[in-house]
Amino acid sequence: MDKFLNNNIVLRVIAVVLACVLWFTINTPDTGGNNAQTAAATNFPYAIHVELAPNMMVSNLENATAVIEISSNTPNASSLPADMMNVQVVADARGLGPGTHTVQLQALNMPPVRYTIVPSSITVTLEQKVTESKPVQVMVTGTPASGYQAGDATTDVQTVEVSGAADAVGRVATVTAQVSVSGAKTTVSHTVPLGPVDKSGRPVPGVEVDPVNVTVTVPITPPQVSVQVTPALVGSPAAGYAVAGITVSPSTVAVAGHADALKGLSSVTVPVDVQGLKATQTQSITVPIRTGWTSVTPSQVQVTVRIEPMTTRTFANVPLQLENVPSGLQVSVAPNATVTVHVAGPQSIVGRLTTNDVRAYVDASGLQSGSTRGPVDVHIPEWVQVTQVSPATVPVTVASAGGGPAGNAAGGAGGANTTATGNTPGP
Repeated sequence: MDKFLNNNIVLRVIAVVLACVLWFTINTPDTGGNNAQTAAATNFPYAIHVELAPNMMVSNLENATAVIEISSNTPNASSLPADMMNVQVVADARGLGPGTHTVQLQALNMPPVRYTIVPSSITVTLEQKVTESKPVQVMVTGTPASGYQAGDATTDVQTVEVSGAADAVGRVATVTAQVSVSGAKTTVSHTVPLGPVDKSGRPVPGVEVDPVNVTVTVPITPPQVSVQVTPALVGSPAAGYAVAGITVSPSTVAVAGHADALKGLSSVTVPVDVQGLKATQTQSITVPIRTGWTSVTPSQVQVTVRIEPMTTRTFANVPLQLENVPSGLQVSVAPNATVTVHVAGPQSIVGRLTTNDVRAYVDASGLQSGSTRGPVDVHIPEWVQVTQVSPATVPVTVASAGGGPAGNAAGGAGGANTTATGNTPGP
């Protein structure tokens, strides 16, 4: 056996046989498809990223995508798709100025395989980038829920930067943010994208907006009505002084709330403290909120109380009239009946009064058939008080309207009666 192995001819034959076996092993294809070392040609498409100087932009790109062709054997063929996910195809145009250029493509983050980029270069046209500030305009669409109102929209950003080619940026008149308030009952606040438009409202393509989104807020108010503010005096001025007038500013306020609470509402009363006042005073008064209201705008009003020294006057021989005669009754007082009226109030008003400003009347609303005396009331200008009426009641004759003519009022002067008849109720 040793002699056999020591024979050079035999060893040479064995070496040739082993070399043949090894060659066939390496070069014979695996028909089962499971050999990891099998040569493969796999294509991976990518979007081309053009790297630019900050003041440049791409106005035209010959190809938007490129394909990386893998042409080498790889021991990790099953993981290749995952390895290729981090790959980028870039065209480095950072050192180039305006104009058309041919730029070689590069593959970044490639795994250790042989590959080809198709195409290997692209033609790109560059332009100078300009940036301008443009106003943000909110477009509110839709309508709130029935009875609710949308207020003025606001944004967290009032102007944005618009970048692009000079002619495109020049066409941008404003950048719009659109928000819907359809059916809203509460304040609407949304982050929405911005869109550059020209002066006719048409979109302007080819420009970049920074930031790309803004937050728009639209206040939604519930149903509201405008009501009159009515001052109500609390207390009395100092002795010897009187209220000569009150001015409320503003005279009306907007009340918001539930529809039922606002139905028929026409005024709101605010208390005005005049206790012990000796001079004109302006007060800031908060309008009280009632049940069912959500807000009052403005929430406060300015009330100026004019105070003057008090004076008194007496008006004698004020003729009597009849008012508020009940339906179906005939009421009369003595002819030429008069009363004396004592009044007090601020000097500027009381000093201008005449007898025509003081109107005395018998209020017949509480009389019945057979009543013999009626109460005397007096109509007097605002801010003047009636301190005394003499007499406080006067003789009257009251009878049914169909019961014949009324007789002379008891204790009245002779002659024709002063008579009034109430409306006769219908059938």
